[in-house]
Amino acid sequence: MKVNKFRGVSDVNVIEGTNENFDNVYREAVSLQSIGKAFQAFEKISFLAQWGHAAAQFDLALMYYNGRGVKENRSLAFYWLNKSRFQGYKDADLFLKSKMCKLKNKSNL
Repeated sequence: MKVNKFRGVSDVNVIEGTNENFDNVYREAVSLQSIGKAFQAFEKISFLAQWGHAAAQFDLALMYYNGRGVKENRSLAFYWLNKSRFQGYKDADLFLKSKMCKLKNKSNL
């Protein structure tokens, strides 16, 4: 079993072949968000999203969409929403559908 330490998230050791550590880091990131430490949460969520964690991809999208812990960037928000959605993460699909409905309603005014 190979253990790697990834740059950008200094306190995260990831054991290849398991998702348990990813899920633990995700829970930690959610906790950081809940106590207002958005930038620290962003670092962890960004790391997880890049490694394909669908829930983290969705959270990263919301962080970019709302400018929470990072500068607002709707292009990156929709990029990460789509990555999460293509993995079958239902919240991402619902969020995208709701935004598309709002855009469609605005264009009909």
